[in-house]
Formats: sequence, C-alpha cells, structure tokens
Amino acid sequence: MPARQDKTPIQSAFSKTISLLLDLKKAPEIDGCADWLQRYTRAQEKCVSAASGQPVFRRDYSCYFLLPKDRLLTASEAQELGPGLKLTESEAGKLSISGAPGAIGKIAFFTPEYFDGTNLNLIECSTSSDSMNCYRASPVVYSKYCAYSFWPRSSEYAFGCESVMSCDFCVNCYYSAKLSRCFEMDSCRDCSDCCFCHNCENLSNCMFCFNAKSLRYAVGNVEMGRAEYMKFRHRIMESAGREFEKSSGLKWSIFTIGSGK
Repeated sequence: MPARQDKTPIQSAFSKTISLLLDLKKAPEIDGCADWLQRYTRAQEKCVSAASGQPVFRRDYSCYFLLPKDRLLTASEAQELGPGLKLTESEAGKLSISGAPGAIGKIAFFTPEYFDGTNLNLIECSTSSDSMNCYRASPVVYSKYCAYSFWPRSSEYAFGCESVMSCDFCVNCYYSAKLSRCFEMDSCRDCSDCCFCHNCENLSNCMFCFNAKSLRYAVGNVEMGRAEYMKFRHRIMESAGREFEKSSGLKWSIFTIGSGK
C-alpha cells in the first residue's frame, strides 16, 4: 500500500459529482452519506491483523468472508512472513486430517488483500490494480476517484456503485457499462444524463425509463421534447436536492421507485 493517504481529492470528486447530478449548491461530507451509498453494494469489513494488530479490510466476494477473522494478515505481512512459516519435518510427517487444525496453526494465515500495478492514494481499499484516489472501494481496477463502490473498472468519479465498467460521474449505478453523468441506474449501458432507469440502452436525458432503447428527452419511456423534459427534470431534481441536503440521501432508489408502493 502507498504511504500517502489523503481523502481530500476524493471528497472533492464526490462533491463535484453529486452537485452535478442533483444540482446542489453545497455537497455534504462523503462519510455522512455512507449508509445511503452502501445500500446495494457488497459489504466491506474492517478486521485486525493477527501479526501486528493493524487494520485489514476485506470485501464480501471471492472467499474473503469465509476466511477466519483471527488468522488474517495484510498483503505486505503475508509476503514478508509467508516464506518463513513452515512445519518441521517431524510435524509434517505426523499430520492427519483430524489433527491438522491444531498442527498447522502456526502457518495457516490468510490475506484478503492484493495490489497489482501502480496504485496511489488508496484508502481502505483491499484489492486494486493500477488505480488512484479511491476510498472504501474494492476491487478497483484501472479506476480513479471512486468510493463506497464494488468493482468499478476503467471508471472514474463513481460513488455507491456496484460492478460498473467504463462509467464516469455516476452515483448509485449498478451492473452497468458506459454510463456518463447518471444516477440510480441498473443494468444499463451507453446512457448519458439519465436517472432512475433499468435495463436500458442508448438513452440520453431520460428519467424513469424501463426496458427501453434509443430514447431522447424521455420520461416513463415517452419522449417529450427538450423544453418540456428540462422543466420536468428541474422540478424533480430540485425536490431531490432538498431531500438530499436534509438527510444526506434519498428515500427512493431504482430498486424501490418501481415497486408501486
């Protein structure tokens, strides 16, 4: 892990992104929005190194949540200590299935961390590859300015996102690719300036659209023209902005807005 850890550029990126999407005049601290941003992303857990007592972070994917919490090491500790941990020849010769748990206790340690390539200013990110300025996001792959997200790849300015690829300036977007300036989107691709849409493709300036393709200035799958759309958007975003500034989040999400309740 790099020594430098500065949350300032990440906070600045979040403020810029959420203000852009919700027309906010002032954005809150990112940690104040943590519960809202993490509603639908995979859990991250803070543990303690068995060797040093230092924090070890792990994300709920692969087998990391199956590893015993009291046997974890940081990636650097595992690399340093691993080669020197071994049983004696006598101990190895006496191993059995029933006796293995006790016998291998002195070598059985695990790490839920990996870091590949060049990584800069990663804070509480357990797995990464060639990324920078990320916070409580992992794995982060070829990404920058991401936080409270699971698996942003080739993305930047992505917050509260789950499994997004080639996305930028997005908040609370899920299982999507090639989104720009989008908010509360699920299973979408090639969309820009959209919010509260599901299973959509090639949308621009659309809201509350479901299972749709190639729409412009649409609400509820109905194209309404730029002028009318912008009036509608302003009204919705103004209301959403007031709620967000009051509670650091919104009641509705793409997963609840269509519930009919």
